[in-house]
Amino acid sequence: MSKKSLPNNLEFRKIEEVPIIRTNGVVDRVSTVRIAEQVEMPVGVVAVKKACSVDSGMWYCVSHKEHFLNQIKKDSHIHQGSHRLAWNCYQHGLEQP
Repeated sequence: MSKKSLPNNLEFRKIEEVPIIRTNGVVDRVSTVRIAEQVEMPVGVVAVKKACSVDSGMWYCVSHKEHFLNQIKKDSHIHQGSHRLAWNCYQHGLEQP
């Protein structure tokens, strides 16, 4: 999966906190983690790194501790509720998107 493909016309590396307003008026939020933030993962607590130029990896929802193997699963997951996303680079680990 490429980190350059985001849903809802969001541009990569430009989402700080994006409100997504559904038709019933409920406001959901999608935001990203910050550099050096400590995130708990199955392997332990890791620090979020600065984004690299490598495109191989997958999205990770820090809020729900869930990886997404493809764009459809991520899009479905963030469809409602509040989520904090990180990019899990295959070479460097968690990064700020």
